[in-house]
Amino acid sequence: MSGAPPKPVQHRFIQKLQKEVNHVKDVWEYAVSTKWVTVVQQFIQDEDSATEIPPLFASDWDQENIYIGDSSWRVLASWYGVDKQYSCRRRCTSSSYVDVYGSLSGGGGGDHTGNGYVLADCKLDFLTTFCCLLKQLSSDHVKQQFITVYFWDSLDYIEFQLRCALKVHPKKDVRMWLSLSDDGADVLLENITNFKNAHMPLGIIICRNYPEVLEMLQKRQTLPSGDLYQRGGVSKCPVKEELWDVFLANQWQVTLCLEELPDTASTLSETQVTQPYLSKVHAVFHNLHLDHMFQKDSEDKNIDQKMKQVLDDSVQEFNRLIEQQRTQIEARAQELLGAAEESYEAKHKVLQTKLDVAAVQESRLSAREKELNERDHELNSKLAKFKSMLTEFLTKKEKFEKEVEKMAQQNKMTGSKVELNVGGVRFTTSISTLTKEEGSLLQTMFKGQHSIQPDADGSYFIDRDGTNFRHVLNFLRDGPASLQHLPGQDQRLLSELRVEAEYYQLHKMADILRAMMSESRTDGAFSSLPP
Repeated sequence: MSGAPPKPVQHRFIQKLQKEVNHVKDVWEYAVSTKWVTVVQQFIQDEDSATEIPPLFASDWDQENIYIGDSSWRVLASWYGVDKQYSCRRRCTSSSYVDVYGSLSGGGGGDHTGNGYVLADCKLDFLTTFCCLLKQLSSDHVKQQFITVYFWDSLDYIEFQLRCALKVHPKKDVRMWLSLSDDGADVLLENITNFKNAHMPLGIIICRNYPEVLEMLQKRQTLPSGDLYQRGGVSKCPVKEELWDVFLANQWQVTLCLEELPDTASTLSETQVTQPYLSKVHAVFHNLHLDHMFQKDSEDKNIDQKMKQVLDDSVQEFNRLIEQQRTQIEARAQELLGAAEESYEAKHKVLQTKLDVAAVQESRLSAREKELNERDHELNSKLAKFKSMLTEFLTKKEKFEKEVEKMAQQNKMTGSKVELNVGGVRFTTSISTLTKEEGSLLQTMFKGQHSIQPDADGSYFIDRDGTNFRHVLNFLRDGPASLQHLPGQDQRLLSELRVEAEYYQLHKMADILRAMMSESRTDGAFSSLPP
């Protein structure tokens, strides 16, 4: 606590922090262990106590942490320092802080209005990822470490966490790599250091390269938050799960690696683009004196006799300190065992809750199975009835076709030229054109299947829009090529023509127009809407 101000100043600041802990105004907040908070509370209650506040530390389990604002955390870290094992856990204070849709489409940043796919939850979207040096990625004998990151953490902060975990000094040039495996099979290994924007979130990179993750997040976004249903007992519908549980269920594993670059002039051109990025990482906590969290590189790679003597003296001093502090170490071990036991008990309760939920779901599945068996019996009965009706229908159809053929022979029209009056607009065409589309209404009208009579002037009247009928005739004459000249952005014209095509039962024409309308929507701003 050499950097701490006088005790009254600390006392007032911590009392103010206690009042504001649930009203954080900063963008980011950092995890602090509840045990550390207990020491602080003792410090506040007894102003005359000689208790010293230890360096900040946090638990790997969020149930044992509280979160405080970025500005307050920096003040406390500058006063009391940061424990060597601090896990650097932080999260955003807002749940809607990344617009994935905008970022993936090059929109840049997102509008935060909910018009895109805003896929973030500041309490659920954390991942426990393995981390190692790149050269150790495929080594089975290397014990992998892990860090906890939020899916939408920026690359500069994630690199800082990796440097702390792997003991790589901030002044050492590195490249950062992302590995993603699906069910044990590697599907992605990418150098993510070269992204020009050091604030690019990790989640954007994974979603861009692995669409299955983006699709899962889009489905998960539509689910309600789980805390809305906790008061009423077991939820009757699916709720959002922690992102870590979702990755485990899909057997997706994320590994983050650092590649240490050689300190030679020949590599300057490769790492030149990363220098501003490295300076940002080095400046993340440059005022907090965190050099003890990194393993500094030795300038002299050859250990001489003098260094060996220093190491021997250090070993002797270490052994002496171990002997002196045996009692303290045992007490600390007992404390850690107690904390582990509490953690396991908490996990046991969570698992028991999940088992209870599974029992309820099993009961529902049994009831559903019974219902499906009853429906299967009912469907079999209906199927037998349907087969009987189908036989009767086929008999009537055969009789009807014979009558139609007879009528067609009786009412067969002579000549190939036909005059049409469509909504007041006159057209001249041939019977072969009108009857070209099999099964269309025009074929039925002019092939003798219906008895139609011309007007006094010899034309046949059709009560439809004459303006759009020319497109119908062009399609019958030239096929799909006649629709290529239509303006794809004129949704109104495409919609009117589709209605006309459906009326005349020109199914191919209707399908082509529907596809053109869907393609036009896809190119627009509301591409997620159904056609």
